[in-house]
Amino acid sequence: MAPPRTGYAELGWPNRELALLNDIALAATRLRGVQAILDFSLRAVVDGLGLDNGMIYLFDDSQGRYVLRAYYGLTPELAAQIDRRKREIGESPVQITETGRLDYTPDMSVKRHGPGSYVSPGLLSHMEARSGVRLPLLSMGRAVGEMDLMSRPGHPFDRPYAEMLQMVARAVGIAIDNAQLFEQTRHLAALEERERLAREMHDDLAQMLGSVHMRVMTVDALLADGHVADARARLADLEEACQQAYSSVRELIATLHVTVSSGAELLRALQGWLEEYRRQGDAQVELEVEGEAPPLGAETASQLLRIVQEALTNVRKHARASRVKVRFAREGDEAMVVVEDNGQGFDLARLNGEGRRSFGLQVMRERAQSVGGSVQIDSRPGHGTTVRIRLPLA
Repeated sequence: MAPPRTGYAELGWPNRELALLNDIALAATRLRGVQAILDFSLRAVVDGLGLDNGMIYLFDDSQGRYVLRAYYGLTPELAAQIDRRKREIGESPVQITETGRLDYTPDMSVKRHGPGSYVSPGLLSHMEARSGVRLPLLSMGRAVGEMDLMSRPGHPFDRPYAEMLQMVARAVGIAIDNAQLFEQTRHLAALEERERLAREMHDDLAQMLGSVHMRVMTVDALLADGHVADARARLADLEEACQQAYSSVRELIATLHVTVSSGAELLRALQGWLEEYRRQGDAQVELEVEGEAPPLGAETASQLLRIVQEALTNVRKHARASRVKVRFAREGDEAMVVVEDNGQGFDLARLNGEGRRSFGLQVMRERAQSVGGSVQIDSRPGHGTTVRIRLPLA
């Protein structure tokens, strides 16, 4: 994101106000993260309006109070002193956010009580600013914080100016609220992803360990009955089960280590993953990409990689295929990915929600739906399986 424009001073009212509001609105759409929005907005307001300095407070749920989150035009030491002074005298943004109205202090050097009294004579001696205004940051009628602005003598906050500041404060409040909602959405998405991975790992490991345990019990029973030759034959099955378990664990670990944020990164990661996949199985795997890498958002690319990995894992475990083809294409405003094998296929109608394969298909559909996409599966015994994945482009 570009820094605030430097031409505010050359603009007259209301053009300066419109330019400032436009810059804050653009920042809300381009920047990611609450802190980035805070820093940009405060810098734009102070520089754009020719003020001396500013501070922004947001409510911290973990501490149960408003905390200083951004400052501009102040040294770290001076900002900390002002913040400490406000807490010492019990002055809180609640006084402003609850009323929803600004508080203007024409001369902080003579104000000793109430809002604005936090700037003591000792602090004023280190500042050029003398007048100040405290503004509630609102979004949809809800307070998200407070913005304190200070200016030097000769810069009065008259009524038209104050009304303009309230409009700017509302724009900043909406930008902050949007950034907070975005971060909350990302947090929830991360929790959902962890839950999906936990379910996949639990299902895979439980099935593999159960299979190994059953084979061990069979070998033990054969040896107890003196059937040594049969026990040796069963040991080969046990070795194969252990090898499958080892391969599955390696795939799960590889899945956790890979992160992608675009279509190009997705293809590079998939190519590396396919090399390992080929070493673990006998099937020939072909990757075909029509045109350039599809433009995908970070979350969409990440979910698509997991879906393709799950589809290929199902092929290795269940299909007994000799050939697998993964094709990437673009159809309108969607990315289309097809995973096709020539294996033994299966009867979709008989899965009835039980077993590892049914669980894997459910997880693939959940992943696609989480980013606005879909998964279609076509299969029948003796005719292989085709998985079609459709996801929206960025």
